[in-house]
Amino acid sequence: MSRIWTFILRGIKEFCNAIILVMTSVILLQITLRYLFGRPLLWPEELARFALIWTIFLMAPVLASQNKHLTIDILDKSLKPPWDSIRKILIRLIVIGFLLFVFLQSVNLVPWFIGIASPAMKAPMTLYYGILMVSVFLMVIEYCIQLFHEIKKLNLVRRVKRADRA
Repeated sequence: MSRIWTFILRGIKEFCNAIILVMTSVILLQITLRYLFGRPLLWPEELARFALIWTIFLMAPVLASQNKHLTIDILDKSLKPPWDSIRKILIRLIVIGFLLFVFLQSVNLVPWFIGIASPAMKAPMTLYYGILMVSVFLMVIEYCIQLFHEIKKLNLVRRVKRADRA
């Protein structure tokens, strides 16, 4: 499971790299057409916005897997092993609960935009809002994996303490 998940996250990261390349190219095209030829297109700005939104939401699970999201780490170094694991488990449970709430809200939001097209590209607006559902779903998987590993680590700490007492 770990190899498959790592492969999926690596694929997401490479896909986001491609999206950033497309976004940069489209913005350069728009700058060139606007300032050199005085004939800007309508769709490049919308495509760039779309690409930025997708990159942000798709990279969120990748950053979660690397523990690179913004955190407050006052307690990280002050808690001893069993309490630190309990803190991490509680945090992950809270985050999973919040993400599930956001997922359910996005499931209710996306159908409102079925049949509505974006102004310039005429792309379905569900693509703009649907990425939230995908991102949150992937983040729930990532935090569940982290929760599982933290519970395993907590059980290992308890076993070591019992062995030390015996």
